[in-house]
Amino acid sequence: MIRYASIIKLAALLVLAPIVIYVLSVSDTIGLYKEYRQAGESSVTSPIIARTEDFSASAPMLSSGVLMRIISGICTESKVTVGSFSPEEVGREGDLRLVSAQLCLTGDFVGLLKVLARVEEINDVKISGAEFSTMKVGNKDKTIQLELTVVQVEDHKL
Repeated sequence: MIRYASIIKLAALLVLAPIVIYVLSVSDTIGLYKEYRQAGESSVTSPIIARTEDFSASAPMLSSGVLMRIISGICTESKVTVGSFSPEEVGREGDLRLVSAQLCLTGDFVGLLKVLARVEEINDVKISGAEFSTMKVGNKDKTIQLELTVVQVEDHKL
């Protein structure tokens, strides 16, 4: 039996090492890739069209909170929670104001993409930045956080 100990150790190493490596490092990546593929299959792709329109002044949506009312339905449907919403006036000229708002959203990747697509559909509000990050909740659970920056030129005469 002692004569075959090294062969048994080598066989165990060849069988167990790939399993341990997969479980510890590759399984999370494969899970995220499967979620990405599922999101790609469920979303509707549209051709990219160059936008030539300029920012035009419109009724206040960020400073009055109308944007949050618009996306609240898709947030509850997609199980996305709004962590914070903070509008801030960046500049002013007469009745026109440039307002920027930071939204902090948490949820799963597919739900966050649905909310992001809904915000893109709103003509008066433009997305100036979006940053995804992962947060670890508990031992195994991970949630994704989206920090979204949107801007709007508001006409307070309307």
